[in-house]
Amino acid sequence: EEETVAHKRTQSLADLLQLILDSMSSVILVWDSQHCLIRWNQNINKFFPVTSPFLVEGMTRAAFLDHLHINGEFFESPKLWGDWEQPSHDELHTSTGKILEYNHQLVKDGSHILLISDITEISSMRETLQRNERLAALGKIVAGVAHDMNTPIGIALTASTTLVETVRRIDEEAQSGQIRRYILNQFITDSKLASQLIESNLHRAIDLISGFKQVAVDRASAQRRAFDLDVMLQTIVSTTLMPLLKPDGHELMLDIAGDMHMDSYPGPLGEVITNLVSNAIMHAFEDKRHGQMFLRARSLSGGVEIKFSDDGKGIPPENLQKIFDPFFTTRMGRGGTGLGLSNVHTTVTGLLGGSISVSSVLGQGTEFRLLLPLHAPAYKEAQGASSSRGT
Repeated sequence: EEETVAHKRTQSLADLLQLILDSMSSVILVWDSQHCLIRWNQNINKFFPVTSPFLVEGMTRAAFLDHLHINGEFFESPKLWGDWEQPSHDELHTSTGKILEYNHQLVKDGSHILLISDITEISSMRETLQRNERLAALGKIVAGVAHDMNTPIGIALTASTTLVETVRRIDEEAQSGQIRRYILNQFITDSKLASQLIESNLHRAIDLISGFKQVAVDRASAQRRAFDLDVMLQTIVSTTLMPLLKPDGHELMLDIAGDMHMDSYPGPLGEVITNLVSNAIMHAFEDKRHGQMFLRARSLSGGVEIKFSDDGKGIPPENLQKIFDPFFTTRMGRGGTGLGLSNVHTTVTGLLGGSISVSSVLGQGTEFRLLLPLHAPAYKEAQGASSSRGT
């Protein structure tokens, strides 16, 4: 009788667990240590184009994935097809246009839990927020570049106006037949000075436009190419970052070693640096003017180390583990979307094939450390790279 009661209680708990699983919006699959299916919920048909229930107890993970493949779904995810020795997560794109996120967790008894969630709407919202962030940043950059362009163009215009007036006066002297040697000599001197001012400032304007154009092309195309890291960082600072620093008098000091030749993605790397600077301005110096930031880069064996630090207010210890999480922000409703550092982490560990870590002391500042290979992995390799978060 006691066994019967215990059995009923166990069955009742099992039924309750199944009811809870079936009420969840995600697909939940549980495999034992031999990768044989032991429990699941009923949402599989909502996610994949299967015409009838196909899950059976004891079904292997390989058979599950093969069945999806036969029904039109094949996921090029090394983590999903891998040995599952470590927890993992990845994005999956279905043939129907859905974007799914899977999370694989290990249980102490050796079993595996696979959670698959539909993040199509979240991804769409994220893209919209990212686009709005880029447009806002672009507005600041364009305004700053326009401001920087005003100086050389203004000087060139003033010099050309002066030169026109000088030519008019010397022409009047020549027409009257009373031109004197000292007037002619002064005209030559003034003309040389004006010409030099016009030439040097127009070259300065051309350099600004060329640098901004290169940054824009790199970011728009995200093309892989060979480049010198020191030149690329100097260009980013002069064309993109200075407009962000000037309004509140912030300083960005550089310590960048030369002779660092990379074969990677300068556009996305530039966005990473820009996001780190923007994040410092928004958070580290939230109530502070004239903040100081440092950007350092040096060669390591087979790669480079980039450090970005600030002397701002620092990050609380309880937030330090969350800053790379999507949508985590301490400025919700005040211009913060929580995507800046998440994008940084995704780009560094994915496309660039590197790692990023962060350290911070309250009241003293924060430092981000990037380790990047000189030769970025092929894009498919980068997609399968480990995405373990640096701390």
